[in-house]
Amino acid sequence: MKFIYQFVLMLLCAFVIKAQSPAASITCHYKGVTSGNVNVVIPVNNTIFRSSEKDIPVSKEGVCTIPLSKTQTGYVMIRGFKKTVMLFVQPGDKLVADIDSAVEKNGIRVTGNNAAGQDLLNNGTMPESYYTIISRYSRDSTVALIKAHAAQDKEKALSAFIPLLQQKKISKAFFDFVKLTLDYAYAAAEGEAFAAQFYLTKLSPAHPRYKAVFPEDYAKAWDELYQQYPLTNPELPRLPSFDMFSERYLNSYHWFKLVQRGDSISVKDENDAVRMRMQWITAAFPANLVEYMQASILYGIYLQQEFESVLPEVFKEFQQKYPKSVYTPFLAPMNDKVIAYHKAANGSFAGEERVIEDYSNINSFAGLTEKFKGKMFYIDMWATWCGPCKAEFAFKDDLHNYLKGKGIPMLYISMDEDRRDEQWKTMIKYYGLSGYHVRTNDALRKDLMNIFWDGKGYAIPRYVLVDAQGKIVEKKALQPSDKEKLYQQISKHLE
Repeated sequence: MKFIYQFVLMLLCAFVIKAQSPAASITCHYKGVTSGNVNVVIPVNNTIFRSSEKDIPVSKEGVCTIPLSKTQTGYVMIRGFKKTVMLFVQPGDKLVADIDSAVEKNGIRVTGNNAAGQDLLNNGTMPESYYTIISRYSRDSTVALIKAHAAQDKEKALSAFIPLLQQKKISKAFFDFVKLTLDYAYAAAEGEAFAAQFYLTKLSPAHPRYKAVFPEDYAKAWDELYQQYPLTNPELPRLPSFDMFSERYLNSYHWFKLVQRGDSISVKDENDAVRMRMQWITAAFPANLVEYMQASILYGIYLQQEFESVLPEVFKEFQQKYPKSVYTPFLAPMNDKVIAYHKAANGSFAGEERVIEDYSNINSFAGLTEKFKGKMFYIDMWATWCGPCKAEFAFKDDLHNYLKGKGIPMLYISMDEDRRDEQWKTMIKYYGLSGYHVRTNDALRKDLMNIFWDGKGYAIPRYVLVDAQGKIVEKKALQPSDKEKLYQQISKHLE
């Protein structure tokens, strides 16, 4: 009897261990790395959902291990130490990636299932991004050229994987993933090339590139493209190319079809734009993709941190429609930030958030620097609509403490227009931006463009260091996330 009890107990223990063990795992070895984190985008319900990011520490030996459950297998992206590792992971895989950041090309080697194919994914065989594809067709003047060049480029990329399949060095599932990814990547590029001609019909008639009529052959090719690559394939959310394909479909092709039908499109404000996009998804996508697409679009809107007031209501409607959505846990914290933002709008400035009183009358950079005469100061040029600018605010506290210890004022220059004045002030409060603040008028913005961008528009974020005499000593200073490197850059001007 005792033997039977022990045997049953062993079986139960084995079952628990098996149930708790990961379905797959990835181990990364970083050459020359002794500390830090890598950022991993892990599949959600086997789909690519950009919000499912996780920072995983790297040991002093340069090793990090990423366990994956059965619903987390699929396309995994690992970013860190100047390298991006891309892997197609199947249940049962135990992949090992050796990464040498000092090697610009072919610095990633993978062992494990589909190793030869994994290496091709990471060492230049696949197109680097959608943007590198579409740029190749910008000068093609006919539909035939666009389609021919896309077909040639796709065939060239796929041809590297065909021998691996024939030699059984990669599985059929791996090959199908690659082929479908390429199909929809190049379809997205073709669609954008067709859309470029459609956009010309939406320009002002006074614009030199304006076209009154969208060519019929482009319209026909556009229709045929989405007939050939429909939205009905359930594998689409698992492809790294689908986000671009779906975005182009929604924002370009669906818009074109509405215009073609004579439907009126009117957007009053940012809130109306959010509502419209959610409605377009329901109208344009099959039912099996609506939940995924609405979650993805919501994530993209949250990521821009424009804090549209309608978002909490839209998120609540999403929860009601999909009460068990696997994407809700990733969206909820972002929605909480929107609620906190609007709460901050009704609050007051903290003691160290100082809007320069006469900011609307400052017409030149020289006039602005005069206010800090006798002191070195650090400038952050940003705008309420600039996502990368706001991402750097995560490092503001360390920078503030360093600058305060050195007696260096912090100056935030907003490139926003007058219509965003209240939003600008609310964001100062929401992010807790200790320092001095000014929002540019047209004259100051133009002067800044002339000084820092040769009068050719502007690109932000931009960071600048000015010495106590008002001289620009770092026209392209390092950014807050550079931390110690930035502090060293500033310190050398204090000596």
